[in-house]
Amino acid sequence: MSRPLIATLGGIAFFVAYLALAATIGSAIPSGRWLLQLAYFIVAGVAWFPVIRWILLWSVYKR
Repeated sequence: MSRPLIATLGGIAFFVAYLALAATIGSAIPSGRWLLQLAYFIVAGVAWFPVIRWILLWSVYKR
């Protein structure tokens, strides 16, 4: 298999699992705690980026 194909499949699998986990954790935060929810979803909204970036860079550059 080529690196771009592995990266695509791995990236999609990671992103789906990450979304499910982030939504599950987010739903466990009490609805009255809007500031905590806001902070959580800001962090959760960008925390996936370094992993996806690493996967994309791995697929393009050969070491």
